[in-house]
Amino acid sequence: MRPTVLKDEGFLSSGGEDNNGFVLVDALVSLIITGLVLGSLFAAISQSAAGAQRTADQYRAISYARSKIAELRATSPMQEGRAEGDFDANFSWSLQVTRNEITRKHETSPLVGLDVELIVKWRRGIRLYQRTYRTIVLQHRSSVTRTFDRRGGWHDYAQA
Repeated sequence: MRPTVLKDEGFLSSGGEDNNGFVLVDALVSLIITGLVLGSLFAAISQSAAGAQRTADQYRAISYARSKIAELRATSPMQEGRAEGDFDANFSWSLQVTRNEITRKHETSPLVGLDVELIVKWRRGIRLYQRTYRTIVLQHRSSVTRTFDRRGGWHDYAQA
C-alpha cells in the first residue's frame, strides 16, 4: 500500500483550478494599501515641516519684539506716539506708545506708566502673519516735562 500524499491547495483554491486571478487581486489590494499608507505618511511629513516653519517664524518674531523693546528702554525716555520700521526683508514692526490710564489718574505719583504695543508682521508666501506684544513701561516723572496747550490741556513730553 502506498502512502497518500496530501497537497496544500490553499484557502481559496478549488482543486485543480488556476490561482492566477487571485494573485493579481492580492497584488492590487496590497498596492492600494501601500499607496494609502505612503500618502498619509507624506501628508504628515508635509504638515510637520509647515508647522516647524511657523514655529520658527513665531520665535523670530518674539526675538525681534524683545530686542526692539530692549532698544527702546535703553535709549532716551519713551514718548507717546507711533513709529514703524523693518527688521529685515520679511519682518516689519509698528509701535504705539500711549499714556497709561492708571498713572494718568494719579498725577502725584513719581512714576509715569506708558502702554507699549508692538506689532510684528511677516510674510510667508502669500500669507501675512502678525503677533501683537503689549507691555507697560514705567518712567520717572522727572524725565517727563509738562506743558500746557490751550486747545488740549496738559501734555507730558519726555526730555531728551
